[in-house]
Amino acid sequence: MKTMKRILAFVLSSLLAVSLLTTAFAAEDTVIANGTGGEGITWTLTEGGVLTVSGNGPIVDDTLVEEDGNGTITTEKLDCIAFQLTAAFEERTKDLDPEETERARFDFVKTLVIEEGITAIPDEEFDSVYPRSITLPSTLESIGWGSVNAMFATTLTVNNKDLVTTGNISIAGYNENAQPYADIEAAIDAMVASRVGMENLSSELTVFYDMQCAYAIREGVEQELTAQQMLSDFNAFYGTDFTDPDAVISFCLPRVNDLFGTSFNSAEDALTVVQDDDGQYVQPIGQIEEKISEMYGAFDIEERLYTLRLGEDGYVEYTPYTWLTVYAPKKSNTEEAAKISGVSFQAVPEPGADNSFIGRIRQLFGKIKAFFMRIWSYIQLYWALLRPNR
Repeated sequence: MKTMKRILAFVLSSLLAVSLLTTAFAAEDTVIANGTGGEGITWTLTEGGVLTVSGNGPIVDDTLVEEDGNGTITTEKLDCIAFQLTAAFEERTKDLDPEETERARFDFVKTLVIEEGITAIPDEEFDSVYPRSITLPSTLESIGWGSVNAMFATTLTVNNKDLVTTGNISIAGYNENAQPYADIEAAIDAMVASRVGMENLSSELTVFYDMQCAYAIREGVEQELTAQQMLSDFNAFYGTDFTDPDAVISFCLPRVNDLFGTSFNSAEDALTVVQDDDGQYVQPIGQIEEKISEMYGAFDIEERLYTLRLGEDGYVEYTPYTWLTVYAPKKSNTEEAAKISGVSFQAVPEPGADNSFIGRIRQLFGKIKAFFMRIWSYIQLYWALLRPNR
């Protein structure tokens, strides 16, 4: 019997230690960025990727536009959480290579929690982050277009029974003819490869567009850039010191030929536009543009990972990915939106929990009771396992 007591004591102490360790590790999830999102609205982002927005009232997205009198216009984002998050992300990834940066983008915010008290989210406020878990409060009255991105979320909790979400929350889908990704990580890996590939290709294709610009300036075609601006930008990018558009063309032409496998002798040859009866560009610039489209096509995953929106029924040929589960009150607007989109739906109790002092006491005792019931279940389990050996 003493042996049994020792075993039970060991088990209980182990469970307590695990609980304390878990609490300790959770407490170490330090804040790495914070800011404001309007009057009385604050946000914090932790090392573990938990973005929490707190306060009372709407999140705002104000833009300050200033003109210096000489035609120069500057814009500054005020109280824009998206802008502040982008700045924080760029600061943390400034020393990473392009592929590492793109991968980090998907892990920067893993959990998005909009706390009780927030009443509105502006358009596209959180479309640049990809949380795996999203919680929207019962106080939320309006949600802007594309303001919440659930493309890679496994859970989306909408606590307001009356919140209209149709078409406002991005989710991920795939073409019915495309093989779906096995899981979120596979889809993210594909997205990262796609973005890095397109970015690298765009960098290579810059030489063709530079030649187009230099040729247009030489021929006197009106451009957004002046010759001086074009030359300054070009020299800064390539480390050259050219002083006229002809030098830029001579520099670009052999690189264009290498890139497209062509053998043009002049920019005029490469940029001649010939149209057939249907108005199609056939040669040679039309052929180059077709090659460019093919090059980009190698990195295009739109058929594999198409952006659907919760409740949007305009894309019947696309199927939502199965990794998302929407949690909302039964018979709510969100339940209807989930049915239209075809994503999994789980009902949760309607909002209106008792937040009075007595109500919070009851909730606390409920949690304590649940904790001890779990401990008791462990005791019963170990007792059942060890009893035959007495």
